[in-house]
Amino acid sequence: MLNESAEGEEARSTSDFLNIHKWAGPRAENPPVSAGEGMLSRGAMPPWMGTAIIARWRRPRFRLPQRITQRHSPPFTPRGCRMDKDDFTNKMKPRDDSRRDDPEEQLWSGNYSAKDMYGSWIITGVLSIAALAVACVFFWAVPVVLGVIGVVALIWIALLFRLMWRKWSVQYELTTQRFVHQKGVLSRTTDRIEVIDIDDVTFTQSIFDRMFGVGTITVTSSDRTHPTLVLDGIEDVKYVADLIDGARRKERIRRGIHIEAI
Repeated sequence: MLNESAEGEEARSTSDFLNIHKWAGPRAENPPVSAGEGMLSRGAMPPWMGTAIIARWRRPRFRLPQRITQRHSPPFTPRGCRMDKDDFTNKMKPRDDSRRDDPEEQLWSGNYSAKDMYGSWIITGVLSIAALAVACVFFWAVPVVLGVIGVVALIWIALLFRLMWRKWSVQYELTTQRFVHQKGVLSRTTDRIEVIDIDDVTFTQSIFDRMFGVGTITVTSSDRTHPTLVLDGIEDVKYVADLIDGARRKERIRRGIHIEAI
């Protein structure tokens, strides 16, 4: 009995040894896990041997981080591609140059024109001559004539003072982007209206204004300080009004704003 059990134990160990060497032959180096599991399920190798092999192949593999030996490429440049200074400058230029701020240019400048008072001077001259004629014809008195002459002289001095005051107290300037108006003689106040904020431009002329080519321009805008600006005594009034309106339209087109949308 003992001999038979020893011989059976030796035969089983021999068969297990042959099976292990058969599985680990040259064609089956580094078998997949599924093969080991299959052989374990078929009983071709001991359970402890299959468990050890499966645990070995299921063990995770770690890789050491590689040392970075190459510098990073410049920003906005793919690795391996180099961009010189001129190409980078051209790349960073804005695509739409129409949005950039253009230099401001002066279109017109002026002030109160003396032609606006030509009508007043004509009427005052006629009345002065009539007053002197009446005083000389009907009264024949020296004090009366001198009194009329004095009154007429005061009226003409007042008209001259009014002309000087209006001409020196205002100054207008129109550029491609702004309308600047200054007011005052001793102390001057300067105000600016953006051309793009102007909503409407109108001008009026009386009979004498049409005769001498002057008029009054009314500018309506969204400016808080001067929502309605009146320009008196503007020479060549139609040309100046069209110039203001044209500057308004060009500025709104340049900035991409509809005139009807304001």
